[in-house]
Amino acid sequence: MKSKPILTALIFFWAAAAAAEPCLVRSAQDILDCALRNHPEVVQSQAIQVRDASLVRIARQRPNPELESKVVSGSEAGNTVLNTETSLLHTLELGGKRKARIRQAAAQGELAAASLSESKELVALNTVLTLYRLRQIRSEQAYLQESLTTFDRILRQFRSRPVLPPEQAVSLSVFDLAKEEYSLRKKSLLEEETELKTFLEIATGAPYSEMKGLLPKQKRSWPKIPSDPQDQVASDFSSSEIKKAAADLKRAEAGLSLAKSDAWPDFRLGPTVETGTLGRNDSVTVGGTISLPIPLLNLNRGEKAYAALERVRASSHLEQTRKKTSLERSKQLNRYRSAVKGVSQIRFQDLNESHHEVEGFFGRGLVPSSLVIESHRQFFEISKILHEQELTALDALWRLYIIDGRVFEEKI
Repeated sequence: MKSKPILTALIFFWAAAAAAEPCLVRSAQDILDCALRNHPEVVQSQAIQVRDASLVRIARQRPNPELESKVVSGSEAGNTVLNTETSLLHTLELGGKRKARIRQAAAQGELAAASLSESKELVALNTVLTLYRLRQIRSEQAYLQESLTTFDRILRQFRSRPVLPPEQAVSLSVFDLAKEEYSLRKKSLLEEETELKTFLEIATGAPYSEMKGLLPKQKRSWPKIPSDPQDQVASDFSSSEIKKAAADLKRAEAGLSLAKSDAWPDFRLGPTVETGTLGRNDSVTVGGTISLPIPLLNLNRGEKAYAALERVRASSHLEQTRKKTSLERSKQLNRYRSAVKGVSQIRFQDLNESHHEVEGFFGRGLVPSSLVIESHRQFFEISKILHEQELTALDALWRLYIIDGRVFEEKI
């Protein structure tokens, strides 16, 4: 029996050491797998799960036997009297207390396991969105730099002329403002990129320099998600949120059983040996002792009532969680389909060609400067909308994976 606590501790320290090891990342999927092992919240939740798994072993413990002894000394008719009474008592728990404790501890372990799963689900979702957003930021930064280069070239052309007519003087001012706007946009993207890089480094424990060449490409095909996954009903969803609510109900039911069993008194019984000495005469008697509380003043009604109400709360919470999950799935499915449709409708290549065509016309003096700036602005705004729709689709897709209990089976 002593080997079990040692084995549990060894498993925990081995898991902690494994989580601390640097990851070997060769693909975007490796980054996600590494985050699922090394993210601080996952590591903390894993430690809590290992800790709570030991509660069952604690609940299985039985009360230790008790040794009671009494010594009485005195005198009678001038003779010394010495009496001793020694009892070895064992406590018997009635009403199924030990069984209820074990059930409650097991439910607490399930709750900790569901919390660990929830932490991993959130880490998976945030890591996927971070990886795709970093690739989008790189694309937006490249476009902003290309626009700034174009504006610089045009500004140099204007400034190289000794005298500018009024229209070109205004164009010079407009391009200066556009350049300043795009510089601010670039700075904002840089700040967002720094924040996302920091998240990845914290989540994986690896420097971003090892991951920057492994960002996922733009998604060209999107999976079809059925309205009813494998004919599931709300009670069959296996998201961590439902698992937590179900474990909470089990714990409440076990708590009610424990409260009912506590109304039963525990009694102690065991052998008793009495010895007596009167002068030179010794005597030894053997018998038994029993100790039984009388449940007259306390039938544990208050605790039983509280535990019953706690069970009602947990049952209601589970039912509400199932309903909410079913509605949430419908919502995310609609978000996903709408976003995928929006991404598919944007023909980014055609917009890019039109954008370069406008620049060619401007170089030949066929269009005003305002159209060039507007072309750059619209192209950037449409690319942002495309990226927003892509992130919305990804967010909805992975939330659906979470609800359907498939998040750890899917790949980036």
